[in-house]
Amino acid sequence: MPEAHTLDRGKICLRLVNNISVREGRNILLAGPWGSGKTTLLEAMKSNANIADDFHVISHSPWRAAQHTADPGLAFLQTLSDEFLRLSEDDWKTRELPGTKKKLIQWGINITKAAAKNVPLIGNALPELVDILAGAVDEATSTGQMAYDDTRKRVKKLLAKLPKKGQRLLLVVDDLDRCRPEDAVRLLDSLYHFFMPTEHETDWPLTSVWAVNMPMLEEFLFREYRDLPSFDSSAYLEKIFHTRINVPPISNPKEEAVLLWQADMKAGHRYFDQAKTIAEALNYATLGNLRLYGKLRQQCLAYWQECPRQTPDPVREAKLLTLVVAFPGFRENIALYPGMWPEFINRLNSGQPYSPQMAENPAFRYLHDQSLLTLLRELQVVTFADSRYASNASQQRRLQEDLRGLLNYGF
Repeated sequence: MPEAHTLDRGKICLRLVNNISVREGRNILLAGPWGSGKTTLLEAMKSNANIADDFHVISHSPWRAAQHTADPGLAFLQTLSDEFLRLSEDDWKTRELPGTKKKLIQWGINITKAAAKNVPLIGNALPELVDILAGAVDEATSTGQMAYDDTRKRVKKLLAKLPKKGQRLLLVVDDLDRCRPEDAVRLLDSLYHFFMPTEHETDWPLTSVWAVNMPMLEEFLFREYRDLPSFDSSAYLEKIFHTRINVPPISNPKEEAVLLWQADMKAGHRYFDQAKTIAEALNYATLGNLRLYGKLRQQCLAYWQECPRQTPDPVREAKLLTLVVAFPGFRENIALYPGMWPEFINRLNSGQPYSPQMAENPAFRYLHDQSLLTLLRELQVVTFADSRYASNASQQRRLQEDLRGLLNYGF
């Protein structure tokens, strides 16, 4: 993501590295909205010399792993087993790991054999790890109690065998907030209880970093525990994570937005001198997603290059393309059709509170999006006076003509 290189994120990366290195056994939450550069920060962190020298890094994306198995726990075991399989035969012997790689690859297992519905997994899962967890399940089935402490001790001993001498394990989890809610919560619960350090457990051989969109994760937790009125998602997460590091969308919106535009335009671009005006004119909320903001700038530069106008208005054109890039559903379902505007305005004035069912109807979907409403007001299509919204008919027609013009060029 070029945005992360243009903007100064070095201090955030350094804080992340310092928190990972400060002691053994720590869970760190890297919190930021989608597109804010969390994944780029994780890659920068992993390439840091201190991390590369002192840690054996395990990267896991439960969202991508879900393409191979529907069970998030099995998917993580597969990732962990693959790390053991990467060891050489000499490493295998030196670290006193059980069996041989050949036996490991051929091992067929069923980790959920004590569950009501068995799910076999034949492949590269680590037999000793499976035996540990399956043993814990068997214990729970026969006695009604899981040998929790003993299971954690055995997992701890096994994890300590994976890194080289003098190294520690670093688990990096990304894209948890793109999973199904029930899978995300189940994986977080399972890994915390068996693989992650708990409170005051500083000698655990693994440190974890989780890159998460916090509002999404809190919504997942709310959905899973909605039957418990006293459930507090913040308290739940504070129990798991020792440190939270926030990734801001843009720390200085005006200055950094100008830097991004100038970096893309390059000196000599016909609108280079107007970069500040363009950056400040766009709706700030769009900057919350750096990935989306990058696509917006690319679309603007492509439009200005391919579709030069006799009387250019780069600020208005950038706002129109913001509407196209950030709110494509609004353009396709409402903006282009005169008959949809009265219903949209009436819904705005109804004051109806948001509900998840609104997302199913395009006339409701954008009612509570203040970013879109601000943009429409800046384009003078919608006005707000005396606590009521109204549409400007002439500006509405102008907007529809401009949007059809963009469509004629493929935008």
